[in-house]
Amino acid sequence: MKLPRQVPTLRDQLKELKVAINFLYGTKIEEDKSLAEYMQSFAKDLTYLPDSIKLRHVRDVWLLIKYTQTDLLLKHRQEPFDDIDFKCREALTPDLEGLLQDRCMYNSPRTKLLLQELFKYIILRLNKAAVAESELDANRSLDEELKAFISSSANTDSDEERSYQILKEIPDLVIEPRDKTDKPPKLLVKHAPKAWCYIWKRYITKVD
Repeated sequence: MKLPRQVPTLRDQLKELKVAINFLYGTKIEEDKSLAEYMQSFAKDLTYLPDSIKLRHVRDVWLLIKYTQTDLLLKHRQEPFDDIDFKCREALTPDLEGLLQDRCMYNSPRTKLLLQELFKYIILRLNKAAVAESELDANRSLDEELKAFISSSANTDSDEERSYQILKEIPDLVIEPRDKTDKPPKLLVKHAPKAWCYIWKRYITKVD
C-alpha cells in the first residue's frame, strides 16, 4: 500500500477511515468486502487502497496512516501526540533516556517492532477518550502495561502465536535492581509518548 507523504492528505484519509470505523462499530460486517468499495460513497480518493484491503483491515490501515503521519510530523519538528491525554505526556529524565539508549538501536528490527507496538498502545489506550473511560493510572510500569496490551490483542490462535513472538523480540523497558537497596529509574505509562519519540530518534539516527 503506497501512502502519500503530505500531512494534510494523510489527515483527510484518517478522517475518512474514522467515519468508516464509526459506521462499522457494533455492526455485523462482511469482513472480506473491499474497504475501498465500502468507502466510495463518502471518500474523496481511494487510490491508496488496493482491492486486497478488506473491511477487517480497517483499523490496521488507520493505524498505519496514523504512524506515517506521526513520522512526518516528527521530521518536521511538530508535536505528534496532541490527541493524547495530558497526564500521559511527561518528559523523560536523563536516567530514562539512558535506559532507552541502551535498549534501542539504529535501524534495529527489534527497535522497529517496539516502535510499532508501543505506537498502537499509545494511540489506542492513551487518547483522551480512552483515558477518561478507563480511569488509567499513569504511574504504572510502561513495560508491564505494554506487554499486557500485546497479550490482550490476541483473538485467535495465530494471533496468540504472533503476540508470543512479539513479546520475545521487543526489548525490555525495565532495569532490574542490583540489590535490595538499589532503586533504578522506572519508565511509566505517563512517559510513553516521549519515550516513543526518543526511540524513534534512536531508530532513524545513525551514530558513527
